[in-house]
Amino acid sequence: MPSPPRGAADLGETRRWFRSVLERHHPGASADLADDAALVLGELVTNAVVHGHACRAVTVGLTADRLRMEIDDANPRLAYAGEDAGLGLRLVARGAARWGQRCGPEGKTVWAELPLRQAGPPSSGNQRV
Repeated sequence: MPSPPRGAADLGETRRWFRSVLERHHPGASADLADDAALVLGELVTNAVVHGHACRAVTVGLTADRLRMEIDDANPRLAYAGEDAGLGLRLVARGAARWGQRCGPEGKTVWAELPLRQAGPPSSGNQRV
């Protein structure tokens, strides 16, 4: 899988890169899936830049049945998606079938998965791994 643009903070360029990856590696993806996935990716990258001090890496993985996005940032504190939080992670929770985060000493990775085949409505809520 190719890497995203070097300046992952350039959200428009990152979304274009992502759509080209999805089209190349999963040409049967619906427009709705592409839109949902681009929204989720955009929110994760924006959160990494605004709240995570820096977006250090964007990784996208495709299998036969799912799309997984991982965004690494420089803030080791867990992201918060409660009712009094901003809209970003609530949009991620609505758009992804699953999402979660893992922390390390120098930052965290927030990830989200979307099904490539429709299997019913996505679940809501944060699922830590």
